[in-house]
Amino acid sequence: MPDNATEQMTDNTPKPRIKYVCISDMHLGSKESILTCIDPDTGEPSNSDVLVNLVECLRNLIDSVNGKNAKKPTLILMGDILDMALSTTEISSACFEGFIELIMPQSSNKKSQMFKDIIYIPGNHDHVLWDMARNTQYVDYIANHPQNNLPRQWHTTCLFEEEGERAYVKAYFLQSLINRVSGRNGGYLKYFNIKIAYPNLGLKNTSKYVVVTHGHYVERIYHLMSILYRMIFPGRKEPKEIWEIEQENFNWINFFWSYIGDTGEIARGIELIYDKLQSKPQVYLLVANLLFSIALEIFPKFKFLEGFLKWVTVKFIKFLNKHVKGTERSITDECLTDETKKGLAEYIEGPLLKQIKSEICFNHPPKGFTFIFGHTHKPFSAEMSFDCKPNIYNIYNTGGWVVETTEVAPLHGGSVLLLDNDLSPAHIRMYNETKDDKGKCRITVETASPCLNKFAKSIETAVNDAASPWKDFLDSVAKTVKERRKKRKERVKAN
Repeated sequence: MPDNATEQMTDNTPKPRIKYVCISDMHLGSKESILTCIDPDTGEPSNSDVLVNLVECLRNLIDSVNGKNAKKPTLILMGDILDMALSTTEISSACFEGFIELIMPQSSNKKSQMFKDIIYIPGNHDHVLWDMARNTQYVDYIANHPQNNLPRQWHTTCLFEEEGERAYVKAYFLQSLINRVSGRNGGYLKYFNIKIAYPNLGLKNTSKYVVVTHGHYVERIYHLMSILYRMIFPGRKEPKEIWEIEQENFNWINFFWSYIGDTGEIARGIELIYDKLQSKPQVYLLVANLLFSIALEIFPKFKFLEGFLKWVTVKFIKFLNKHVKGTERSITDECLTDETKKGLAEYIEGPLLKQIKSEICFNHPPKGFTFIFGHTHKPFSAEMSFDCKPNIYNIYNTGGWVVETTEVAPLHGGSVLLLDNDLSPAHIRMYNETKDDKGKCRITVETASPCLNKFAKSIETAVNDAASPWKDFLDSVAKTVKERRKKRKERVKAN
């Protein structure tokens, strides 16, 4: 039943309401994020105009579609929300507190608070939050079960909440940040709850299954420890279960993508490397410089050849740049590379379906299956099948909110995915980068199937990008994206 059964559509069917709001890859705290402002003089962070206007758009939409007196939706944060690789813990945490103050403002009128709770699914840039949560959970278990034998630490949560006690884990660190916001304002968020699911969150009803995840495991680089282990010990089997993949690779993800933000000057160097990794010529130059340094350290007598070797390398870099395809995020003419499509297929039809089957017994993939992920920063909606199999999946990518290339990447952009009380989706494409950073894009509503469902139509009706707050949002995006790209070019060129 809908949250407020008194409001019906004219055909006596329940009025679609926004039940879940999904967003990913905000990268709060990163200089690249268009949702964060970092003061160049003091280093202090603040909410950007884009973030303020985005929140106003969502508030306007929820009030318009649900009504101000309806039950509030749940916010699903799909990973890389705090950027703990490219910013320090205190900076990313302060940005998260600022975000909470926007969506849950202190007011005598509780209707201004947008969500009833938050479900947080960590990604690779904030994976450490999962590590904190599961370690604290294990400590609590030890303290509260002194007579039991000690189990292994859990590496994942259950997919569906009702299928096991490990469906969610208390987000201890993030809850503390919310409590700080609450404490500064009289404790008004005392009963507001944030919890963690990892790496997949399952939602279902009698006819539909929805899985929400960050999506880093669709790329092979995040399986690196598993790959290296089987290179060193040939014949060892690939991990088939979600928990096995996480168990073998979580320390690698923490090391390079989560903990590095707090390593002082090393972190600044890693940030520069990350900047350069988004540009093919810079990648090749970075590798060349590394090889030069190693060679000259080992063979100092050949230093006189350095000039010649650099000349040869420049020629080689130009050749590679012309003939070699770039990384997933640097590809601007397709939403997913063939390699990532393969990784997506292997993830969905391998460990993910195993996890579903382990909790809900069935012999075939469920019909009405929707898969929502972020990570690639390239939003899209598509019906997909893999390897000529009959299973059709509704695939959504929620994009990202960063400017990470020195040249315009038209497929890069940010979006918000909504689910109604029947788990029908509506994908709001909030922005994509525009040619030469000139002009403004349009806000569009889409679904994986060509025809919009009833819920998506109601969202489309409520969005008017020619009027505030939607127009204000687009104005601020156009300005901020242009500024971020200019600064990025200057930073890469200077180093």
